[in-house]
Amino acid sequence: GLGAAFGWRRAGWVAAALLVVQPGFVRYAAEARGYAFLLAFGPLLLIALARAVQTGRWRWWALAATLDFALLYTWPLCLHAVAVANLGAVAAVVFGRGRTPRDRITQCLRWGLTALAAAAVWIQLFAPNIIQLRFWLRGSSAQGVPGDGGWIDAVGTMLTGRVWHDADAANPLLTPWVRTWQSQPWIVVVAGVLLA
Repeated sequence: GLGAAFGWRRAGWVAAALLVVQPGFVRYAAEARGYAFLLAFGPLLLIALARAVQTGRWRWWALAATLDFALLYTWPLCLHAVAVANLGAVAAVVFGRGRTPRDRITQCLRWGLTALAAAAVWIQLFAPNIIQLRFWLRGSSAQGVPGDGGWIDAVGTMLTGRVWHDADAANPLLTPWVRTWQSQPWIVVVAGVLLA
C-alpha cells in the first residue's frame, strides 16, 4: 500500500486505526457522493506517483494521470490536492538524488505528457458543466461571506464530525458544538484537549 511505497510497511495498520475513529472519514467514506471517491482515489494517486518517481516507468505515470482525471472528474474541488501531489512528485524527480540530468528531463516529460492527456480528457468531459457551475456560483449556497465562521464549521466537521454553529435550531438531529458549549462546556474542553 501507500506506506510500503514510502518505506513503512506497517503504516497501513496505523492509518486504519486512526481513520476508523476519525468521524469525518467515516462519514464521507460512507456517503454516495463524488467526494467519497476522493478517499479511494487519493491514496491510490499517491501510490502511483511514488512508484512513478521510484521506477520512472510509463505505466505508473499513466496510472497517476488516470487517477488525476478520476479525482477531478468525481470531485473537481480536490484540484488543490491533485496539484500538491503532482508538484511533490515533480519536486522529487527534480531534486531527488541519484538521477542524471537526462533522467530528470525524461521523467518530467513523462509526467507532463500524461498529465496533459488527462487534463485534455477532463476538459472535454467537464466543459458542458461550466454553464451550470456559473449559475450555481451566483446562487445563495455559494455566496458565503469571508469571515462568517465557516472555517470553524469545516474544521469541526473534519476533526469531530460535528459543526460548531447552530444552522438550524429546530432540527433535533443537528448537534453543533455551540449547543454542547452552552449546556456542558466541560465536554468541549475535554474534546479540545484530546484533539490537541
